[in-house]
Amino acid sequence: MRINPREVHIKDPHFYDEVYAPASKKREKDSHFVGLFGLPTSMVATTSHELHRFRRGLLNNFFSKRSVLALSSIIQEKLSKLMQRLETTYHDDNDAIFQLDNVYAALTADIISDYSWGESAGYLDDANFNNDIREALNEISEFSHINRFFPILSTIMRAMPRRVLGWIRPGAMAVLDMQDTITRSSVRNSRNSEKKTIFDALTNPAVPFEERSPRRLQDEGLIVVIGGTETTARVLTLGSHYIFRDCQLLLRLRNELRAVMPTPTTKPSWSDLEKLPYLVSQHYDYIGC
Repeated sequence: MRINPREVHIKDPHFYDEVYAPASKKREKDSHFVGLFGLPTSMVATTSHELHRFRRGLLNNFFSKRSVLALSSIIQEKLSKLMQRLETTYHDDNDAIFQLDNVYAALTADIISDYSWGESAGYLDDANFNNDIREALNEISEFSHINRFFPILSTIMRAMPRRVLGWIRPGAMAVLDMQDTITRSSVRNSRNSEKKTIFDALTNPAVPFEERSPRRLQDEGLIVVIGGTETTARVLTLGSHYIFRDCQLLLRLRNELRAVMPTPTTKPSWSDLEKLPYLVSQHYDYIGC
């Protein structure tokens, strides 16, 4: 169905592999669509097939299964901190309420920030799990429709003095402040840390100079931490919602987890968890409590 002169809506699963073709087939992104992000030099806003492939190649190794397995110690460290906070709150204040999506977003933001620039953002230590990364995402999302049709506004606002921008569009300050924080933290920690981070890959001297510009690093850095924060946090939040509303599902999951987690403090590996029948199952029957 053609919805305008430049866009066609497709409702045909058999056409999926044609639209989302393999790397052997070139696909250019719509230049009128990518403006909605307001981050023109980021990978998600890259229109050229070849340039997008190059930029994605810089980060591919960081999100391979092998690299994620190597990240297990960081993930376990953040999970232990979260569990300790929840247990302490449970024993000290039974009336305390945490918003679950904020909790999960704090967890994922601390993990991806550590992985990106070698230092945790520290949101798990905040009393209310406040998260500047989510504020930046909310601002981008709220303004995305305007950005798509008037992409020049993003460039104009970046050129404005911060004080003027804060008066005209206070929310935009969250995006710029978050980008500045990412850049400062990345530069500082890449110099002092022995472990290789995502920012190290983006600033590698072998990367062409124009791909290491401050604007490019700010845009890509923000996209990486937002993507690593909200997507995973949203999956965890929705998963928890459906698991805890289904008694049969919850019991089945708990029973299977006991095989690799005999105690609540046991730290199973990814390889252990992916062998559990339920966690690799494609379907289940919903049975409400």
